Amino acid sequence: MKKKIYTIGYTTFDIENFIKELKEYKITCLVDVRSSPRSSYYKDFDSDVLESRLKNEGILYRNYAFEFGARQEDKSLYPNGYLDFEIFSKTDNFKQGVKKLENGIKLNQTFALMCAEKDPYNCHRCIMVSRFLQDYEFEIVHIVGHNQFVTQKEIEARLMNEYYPNRNQLSMFSEDNLSSEECLLCAYRKRNKDIGFKMEEE
Repeated sequence: MKKKIYTIGYTTFDIENFIKELKEYKITCLVDVRSSPRSSYYKDFDSDVLESRLKNEGILYRNYAFEFGARQEDKSLYPNGYLDFEIFSKTDNFKQGVKKLENGIKLNQTFALMCAEKDPYNCHRCIMVSRFLQDYEFEIVHIVGHNQFVTQKEIEARLMNEYYPNRNQLSMFSEDNLSSEECLLCAYRKRNKDIGFKMEEE
């Protein structure tokens, strides 16, 4: 069975168009990956309001802050002051979230992971959750607007272009002569450092 997961940032839409977009992609279960499922400016996306609206549309709402949230309480996950996505992906929390998705797909659920950020490139749902879901053979599609989407592979190309723009200019004298796979790994780590939640932000 094909394991496709969608993601979406709600600040791209008002609530009516948000629901229309979910229906367009035949989403049956919305997974909220916000650590704090409330919004100061988008009250329609407070968890209780959103869950009620989705229920009326026949769409399930689930909160996976524990499994996929960007802010985790365990201080050992912040060895450099910000949440280390690689370390967190190996925790029971994260693995539990993956298992829930796999079980749901077996029941013919179609999931969308939701956070606030419009651009997945700037959000942990992409740089953390989607990155490591690929290790479990999920195909990731990020909804970025009406009838607009980007794949995780396209995100990875963007990462490479930002953090290693000169990677094709080989130099036999360079100590940073990394393979494409190593460059991508390092690019993900650099992006993690740039966007990862920092302990002092609390």
